[in-house]
Amino acid sequence: MRDAAGTDPLIDPDGTMQHNDISGRCTAKTLPTGPTLYKSKLWVTNIISWNIAGASKIRQDPNLEAYLNDFDIIWLQESWKVSENPLAGFEEFLSPAARPKPKGHPKGSLSIHITTSKSFNATIIDLKSAHMLAIIIENWMLEQPPTPIIIINIYINPNMMRNQHLLDKQKKELLALETAFGNVPWINTGDFNLNMANHGKGSSWEGALDHCLGIPPQDSPFKDKDKCDHPLVRLLEALGLRALNGRFPKDIPMNPSHIAKKSASTLDYTFVSTDIFKYFQDFSIEVRCESDHYPQTM
Repeated sequence: MRDAAGTDPLIDPDGTMQHNDISGRCTAKTLPTGPTLYKSKLWVTNIISWNIAGASKIRQDPNLEAYLNDFDIIWLQESWKVSENPLAGFEEFLSPAARPKPKGHPKGSLSIHITTSKSFNATIIDLKSAHMLAIIIENWMLEQPPTPIIIINIYINPNMMRNQHLLDKQKKELLALETAFGNVPWINTGDFNLNMANHGKGSSWEGALDHCLGIPPQDSPFKDKDKCDHPLVRLLEALGLRALNGRFPKDIPMNPSHIAKKSASTLDYTFVSTDIFKYFQDFSIEVRCESDHYPQTM
C-alpha cells in the first residue's frame, strides 16, 4: 500500500487522511418502520455478524432460524444460501460482493436482515463495487435525542492482496464513510480472511475453536502465521477503531472465528469505536457449527 518513497497514497504528507465524497455514488434504501418493542432501557439492539456458508457445506440445524430470530440486526457474509430461504420477520437487503462463477453463486455475498418487530429509522448504503455494505441507524438507543450509529459489513477476498485496485477502493470508501459519519459510534465487521497472529513457536489457540472440534490444546494444529498487518486493518486502527476479538486491548483473547482443518484459522474481525463501549452489554464468539465460521454477537 506504500509507494517507493514509503508513503501511503491515501495519507497526505502532513499526516492528514484524504477523504472522498460518497454522494451520488451509493444506492440507498430507507427501511419501513414497525411497532416499537424495546428489550431493555439501555441496549435495545442485539447484533450478530456471521460468515454463514464459508468453504464447506452448511450443516443444517432446525434451530438455526430460531437462533437468528433472537437478534434485531443480522449481518451475514457468503449469505447466498440464506437468501434462498428468507428469514421470516426480517427486512432483507442483499449485495453480491464478488462476481459469481459460471452457474454458481456470488462468492462473498453480503446481506443485512433487520427485524420488523422494532421501529428503526435506517438507511442502507450499498458499496458493492468495494465489497461493502453499510447501514446508518438513527434510533438504535432508547434516548433523546437519538444517537445514530453506523455499522459496516465488509468482505475481503483471500487473494485480495494481489488486487491493488480493490484494496485502494475499499480504503477510499472507508475514509469517505469516516468523513461523513466519523462523529457517531462505529461497528465495522465482516469476513476479513486474516490469519491469527502466532504468539511464538509452539503456541496454540485455546477456547472456542478447540472446544468445538474436541482437540486438546497441546494437540492443536492451529499455529498460525501472522497476517494481521493487513492494509485495511491498519487503516481501521488509524481511524481509532479497536478490534474486539483481536490483539487490542491486550486483555481480550484473540479467539478464532473460523474452523480451519487444513489451512490457518482466521478471524472475522469486529472493530468498534471506543465511544461505543459504554453501550455494550456483551461481545462473544459463539460455538455453533452450522457454518465453518463462528458467529460474532453483540
